[in-house]
Amino acid sequence: MKQPKACNSALPPIRQLLLPFPDAEPKPLHLPTHLVSLHPHQIWANLPLATQMGVRHTLQRVFQEVLNDRSPS
Repeated sequence: MKQPKACNSALPPIRQLLLPFPDAEPKPLHLPTHLVSLHPHQIWANLPLATQMGVRHTLQRVFQEVLNDRSPS
């Protein structure tokens, strides 16, 4: 009779549910190599004005809190 290993007894068993239908298309083995690179100013320019204002306000408050924090670390 085999004894279960002590280190595995604490872990719950991994259970995989079987799906009733197989995948319609085989999955590619690798990611496509064509990547689009965006610069931060391109992303920023496409944000709505309200979002830009909110981000600016949040960053301003964070910088103020960091600069005004005089507690020793």
